[in-house]
Amino acid sequence: MISATDAAVIERAYRLANKAMFTVALQVRRLDSLEPEDENFVFRKHADWEFLIVSLYRLQRAAQIVTATERGVTEVIPALVQFRKQVPGQKTMRDVGEHFDDYALDQSSTQGLSVRYPAEPANPNHREHHGVAQAGEERTPELTAPRSRTHGGRQ
Repeated sequence: MISATDAAVIERAYRLANKAMFTVALQVRRLDSLEPEDENFVFRKHADWEFLIVSLYRLQRAAQIVTATERGVTEVIPALVQFRKQVPGQKTMRDVGEHFDDYALDQSSTQGLSVRYPAEPANPNHREHHGVAQAGEERTPELTAPRSRTHGGRQ
């Protein structure tokens, strides 16, 4: 039997997850459609993609709330494990989007992840900018990450 406290936690998590699922569905629909603003805003799909990533993260967080209950441990944790396998890198994508300023300054807490141009110096105050785009020159930044990471000694 579910305690009154557990029932309240599950109900709150359900409401949050329900909102997140509707938001995910909205963003998926928008990514698969033409929208009126497409004509003037060339980055509209990119913005909708970022909103989708945040919505998926919120859905995951809502599900994690339930893991504070006995029922959540047995029913929700296996679903969360499967979700994370289905959406690998989702937290990193969300973090980059939410903390773009830290990544732009190479001050991210995610080791090895950078949005600098490959030939760009690590120190933005460095005087030598070999390989850095000049004014008016267009470059596409590369997102680089280490080939493998270790977390507490495990791959």
